[in-house]
Amino acid sequence: YYNITERVRAETLLRESEECYRSLFHKIQAAVVVHDADTRIIACNSKAQELLGLTEYQMLGKTVIDPDWKFLNADGERMSLKEYPVNQVLATRQPLKDLTAGIYSSIKVEHVWVLINADPVLDYKGDIQQVIVTFMDITEHKLTDEALKESEGKFRVLAEESPNMIFINARGKVV
Repeated sequence: YYNITERVRAETLLRESEECYRSLFHKIQAAVVVHDADTRIIACNSKAQELLGLTEYQMLGKTVIDPDWKFLNADGERMSLKEYPVNQVLATRQPLKDLTAGIYSSIKVEHVWVLINADPVLDYKGDIQQVIVTFMDITEHKLTDEALKESEGKFRVLAEESPNMIFINARGKVV
């Protein structure tokens, strides 16, 4: 009787803990994708699904070599397969910090710009068991930054090519 009661209580606590973990995982405001050592997606949270425009069912089981994925470097050029965040972590066995990338999925027409961090999860032998990739949407920031650079470039050309003298006056002082 005692063993059955303790077992039922332990199973209930475990189930409650799993439900709490699952709830927290899906409420995190950063996108989270967990890959196994073969780059297959084994878990993803709601934010990742939202940013990529894919359902959990569409994401689970995909690997980095899936033709539906397309990553861009910060300069907008297509990223090589070895540069993909998961592959970098698998190759170096080191965490990846603050990588700016654009991500296309086959579902979304436009890419999303993200700031990526990725960490290896090692088993007891020191082998990589999983890679946890987190990313935040920085699309608005990236587009604003690009617009500012374009505007600065236009102003620079205007100032440098003008046949007239140009002064900038700030509070009565020429700067």
